Amino acid sequence: MPFKYVPVLVVALLVSICVAAASTKIGSVVKIASKKYNWELDTAAMLSKSNFKIKPSALIDRCKAVVDKGIGLKNPDDLADDFVFQFPIVGPLSKAEYLSAVGGFSLAEMFPNFDKGL
Repeated sequence: MPFKYVPVLVVALLVSICVAAASTKIGSVVKIASKKYNWELDTAAMLSKSNFKIKPSALIDRCKAVVDKGIGLKNPDDLADDFVFQFPIVGPLSKAEYLSAVGGFSLAEMFPNFDKGL
């Protein structure tokens, strides 16, 4: 993969993680917008209606651990076998395609301040 596409892939990955977290439908519950911003979910209201089997605090802890390990780069088993990276600019990529595409570069080297303030 030419280096010029790597920053696009990294940005696409980070944005897709945030978008997926914000746009996922929880069961049959319709998204509930906050009173302040119509694009922001009312987290408390959404969580109160959630029947997802993993509790939010455990899911957040797991997400942090996966991000800390390079989102599959240090431990490919952090990604499900049916993992699909999908973004309007890049994808769909299977787990193997994703790991092949992002495995050749280091986020820490490309973005030395990447972990500041997350």
